[in-house]
Amino acid sequence: MALSKWPGNHHALYDARSGRIYATSNDSWFGCEVVWSSDLGTSWTTAKQNPAFPEDSGQKLERIWHIEPGRDSEPQVLYAGVALPPCSVAMMRPDLGRDLKPDAT
Repeated sequence: MALSKWPGNHHALYDARSGRIYATSNDSWFGCEVVWSSDLGTSWTTAKQNPAFPEDSGQKLERIWHIEPGRDSEPQVLYAGVALPPCSVAMMRPDLGRDLKPDAT
């Protein structure tokens, strides 16, 4: 499956810590998601749950515009720069080992 399946791709990167390629996809119907490939793009895996803020936060994720690997001491962390309506930005810290839920801190 090619990355072109996700036409709203905004950012992709290679994470030397894990050997994975990560990419973001932003779709007005399906929402935002992070996908990854452990075989240099031959196949792609989607998270069990799309990144999102807690329902009681009052915030809605509009798009993921940048992703960045965590520090070497954070092997399962991928940081995400996100856009919130109407025009503010935030940083999410999804833990890929925990189904890409944003960190409350």
